[in-house]
Amino acid sequence: MSYKKPMADEGVINVLLGSIKNDTDTHAYLFEGEKGLQKRETASYFAAALLCENDKGVPCGECESCIQALGGNNPDIKRLTLSDITDKKSIGADDVRSIISDVYTRPFKAEKKVYILEDGDALTVQAQNALLKVLEEPPVYAVFIICTSNGELILPTVRSRTRAVRFASASDRQIIEYVKEKYPHMAESAELVASFADGVLGRADFICSDEMALKLRAHALEFVKILLEGRDEDAVFKMCDVFEEYKKDKNISHDTSQIMLDFMLSYFKDILYILGGAKGRCVNKDQKDVLAALALRTCYERVYNAISSVLEAKQMLSRYVSHKAAIMKLALDIFYVD
Repeated sequence: MSYKKPMADEGVINVLLGSIKNDTDTHAYLFEGEKGLQKRETASYFAAALLCENDKGVPCGECESCIQALGGNNPDIKRLTLSDITDKKSIGADDVRSIISDVYTRPFKAEKKVYILEDGDALTVQAQNALLKVLEEPPVYAVFIICTSNGELILPTVRSRTRAVRFASASDRQIIEYVKEKYPHMAESAELVASFADGVLGRADFICSDEMALKLRAHALEFVKILLEGRDEDAVFKMCDVFEEYKKDKNISHDTSQIMLDFMLSYFKDILYILGGAKGRCVNKDQKDVLAALALRTCYERVYNAISSVLEAKQMLSRYVSHKAAIMKLALDIFYVD
């Protein structure tokens, strides 16, 4: 049995493991980075390494502690998600106090006791202030790992008492290797997946394993046709409705709007390649004929405008501009261009 290293930022993992070997690990870490960068997986791997009985600086996967960690039942590793802690949308001060009360119970067997707070974004200001007390004077055996997608939500006082660990996006090459290894049936489309994943392994997982991704991609191609053909005005408004329906679906954890926009962006880029006589560079190889037909009915200027409009919409959404306004502006800017 082995404990497989997560496909996260290699530099981050090496630094974390190096801190164990050099005995420079600390009592609290703040794992920062976009969703899908395997912060949680890395936290589990690091926790297993901290508790490994063979003292190799990596989880050996063979000792009792590692076997329990692999099975998710190591009594000295506490993985805490939002749903584990509360049925609310945020983690409050009382929730944190109940966790803190456990901190002062010594480890069951290991020398350390690790707490992984997977949803640091959900910690309220009051909860962070409650957590601050134990971070200031923790028991010698306690280690906290707080995972967050938005470091700005963490109070400076909490940040100053943790070691910040920033996760970088994976390269296209790493995504391609990851897809080929984990999803052999998607090997021929690995380049396509990498272009959509934008360096985020969680996105690659979604695209490779979720039927919803196929629906989003199909909708994106339909929208590209509608906008470039510029004939059916009613279809433009229906397109905006589709974006809105996906956004309201609480069963979908991914940002469907950003993913659909990325799909649209890839189609527009492929049309540019075709217009420039570089059809072989298309990443949407399965749709080359459809895109080639669209290229015959458009021009460089129109497609460049479409790409600029999609990028602007992505920026608007990242700045929390009204979702409906961003998508409507995108649609109208492309559909009505002269």
